Amino acid sequence: MAPLKRILCETAKYFVELDCIPFIPGTVNIKSKEPSKDDTFTVLQLPVDNFVDIMLFAKSVAAKLCSSLKVHRCAMIAGVNCNKSPSVKVIPLHGLSAEWNALLAGEPEFNETYQGYISSNNGPKFSDDSLDSLQKQIRHQLTESDEKETSNKFDGDASDTNLFAKLVRGEIPQWRIWEDKKYVAFLTPFPNSPGFSVVIPRKHLSSDIFSLEENDYIELLKASHRVANLLIQGIPNAKSCGLIFEGFEIDYAHSKVIPIIGDPNTVCADTDFCETYKGYISCKPGKQLKEDEIEEMAKKIDLSALKQ
Repeated sequence: MAPLKRILCETAKYFVELDCIPFIPGTVNIKSKEPSKDDTFTVLQLPVDNFVDIMLFAKSVAAKLCSSLKVHRCAMIAGVNCNKSPSVKVIPLHGLSAEWNALLAGEPEFNETYQGYISSNNGPKFSDDSLDSLQKQIRHQLTESDEKETSNKFDGDASDTNLFAKLVRGEIPQWRIWEDKKYVAFLTPFPNSPGFSVVIPRKHLSSDIFSLEENDYIELLKASHRVANLLIQGIPNAKSCGLIFEGFEIDYAHSKVIPIIGDPNTVCADTDFCETYKGYISCKPGKQLKEDEIEEMAKKIDLSALKQ
């Protein structure tokens, strides 16, 4: 039986569909109308301008989803595309208060190769030797236009005690793989797959990525896109990269860039479903909604202002 579909909104470039097997209720999938090349598996492999465009649209969708479902924040996960159409999941985070509070990820997990999904869960601590080796492989892909020298310049208060502020200032051990005048990228020492990287600004911005000023948002997108290309080039058998915006482990703007190693067409053999946000997100298939549940949720979500 084919999965149920419900288109909520259509523009000149994109469809917005209700996710009918959501990880969290109210999740929507944004899909490009333009088919991608056979070797383009995620939006991070699109030309940078096309990538920025679909992500700007996702920002608008997130704002409407928050107002429609009365949630304070949305997360985002961009995994392998569906039906050769680059796609983005915007996920309403039910159950949160307006005030930020740290929520730790779910159970640690680790996969050497792609298992049909990506998630924000942490993994076990990687050895320093493994991180050193990965860092060297990735930095070997840096070009003449990339910064080669490490800069610990932090565009903020030197007394900021946030973990990422300390990392930018070089005050804690790290495995930095790329940087420019405004952004820094590093390997997380607790990856759920090899090469899992985090991109952060040199200034302390909100962890609510969709709420960022447009210029800051675009700069984060471009930095994430560059890091994804480095990971694809530097990690053996990395076919693509996934992208996650979440922000409830550390209250500082960051994106998570996750290499997809092995066969991107692998189908996930597991499911995962949460009524409310539990401290992690995943693009595993979730609960299959019934037709009446689909219609009930579709009535709640007003995306009419996005139609073109």
